[in-house]
Amino acid sequence: MKRALRKGGHGVLFLLDLAWVAGALAVCTAWWIGWILKDSSRATIWFSLIPPLAVILFGFGWLFLTLRNRFRIVQLFVFATVIACFVKVLLIDHRWNRAPTQLPPDNLRILHWNTAWGVLGVESIVRTMSYDQPDIVLISEPPRLDMISDIAYHALGMEHIFTDKGMTLASHYPITYLGHVPFPLGAAWHVRVDTPHGPLEFVAADLVSRPDLNRHPPIKALADWFATRTNATPVVLMGDFNTPHDATAFAPLRQHLQRAYEVRGRGWPYTWPVPLPVFAIDHTWISPDITVNDYFLLVARYSDHKRQIIDLSLPPDRQPVTPTPDEAVP
Repeated sequence: MKRALRKGGHGVLFLLDLAWVAGALAVCTAWWIGWILKDSSRATIWFSLIPPLAVILFGFGWLFLTLRNRFRIVQLFVFATVIACFVKVLLIDHRWNRAPTQLPPDNLRILHWNTAWGVLGVESIVRTMSYDQPDIVLISEPPRLDMISDIAYHALGMEHIFTDKGMTLASHYPITYLGHVPFPLGAAWHVRVDTPHGPLEFVAADLVSRPDLNRHPPIKALADWFATRTNATPVVLMGDFNTPHDATAFAPLRQHLQRAYEVRGRGWPYTWPVPLPVFAIDHTWISPDITVNDYFLLVARYSDHKRQIIDLSLPPDRQPVTPTPDEAVP
């Protein structure tokens, strides 16, 4: 009887050891597949969404609970994976630029924030944005659309408002609607903002939130639209793309635009979910002729997204454009 119990106990311990090792191998292998292959196929999309921070916490916990002289090869594999996660977060994804000591006189500040329809407090959201002192504001999922014009005017001092497809643009400067931008499974439009430093073409975009979404076709359509642009006006593309920053789907777009955080960003690089963001899904893209003076992300407890702030300067040879009265959006 004792021998049978002893054999049964050894069998249980063997199964537990097997599950312990298999769990570590599965998590670490899945993360490596996601990092290397990213969203290159439908089969690897889910692997690409494994956050490095989650793997770091798992790896430290697994190594701490594993006896030193057991599963040495697996321990080395888990340790190497944890180190690779640190490298990705701190050296590849993160930018270590310093804040500028002084912004140039021609600086324009643009703010983007997904406010989750304002369910956590409209007044607090608007007050938070006013502290940032933006010249232009793009709000994804804006609060209380019927009141947004009054809110922007009284709280931000912005007289020019444009709202369409679940996004609102507010500005100190005149806005001219230019049209719809092809963006399947999402929404996008572009306007011209006539700033004191010259015209700026602004493209707002929002992609549907679905983890298993094949993001290649919509972003390719967006990139194709940029390829057909015939004017030389500096352009900013901003919004909630619901797509990680290093997704292969962004490759066509990178042929025309630069990601602002990679140019002059600083601070923690991820935007969602607050309070501990592990994915960079809100992005600002700029044409190469724009100078990025600063780019950073700020946390507020009134949304599950961090807000993007970019300080930029337009090319110096651009001349301000004054729209006709019937062309500007009030």
